[in-house]
Amino acid sequence: MFSAALQSGQLGPVVQQFEVGAEAVDAANQGNMEEFVKALQKASINKEDEDKQPGGDEKCKKKDERSKKGDDADDDDDEVMSLD
Repeated sequence: MFSAALQSGQLGPVVQQFEVGAEAVDAANQGNMEEFVKALQKASINKEDEDKQPGGDEKCKKKDERSKKGDDADDDDDEVMSLD
């Protein structure tokens, strides 16, 4: 089913949610399996290189901390909502 969705070009919006890069999203929108796989490999290699750089882990931790703060803010909004 994944292959059929990719080849039809319907998988682009879903792939975009995984933040794998514009090249992978473009390939998914075009239904190009070969380019999609190449783009995923390239994104994976770039991510490994980024993690190996000094401070690479710190960048990830800071990003995670920022996203957690954003999630907490959303939770607070839910607590004050009434069901009237």
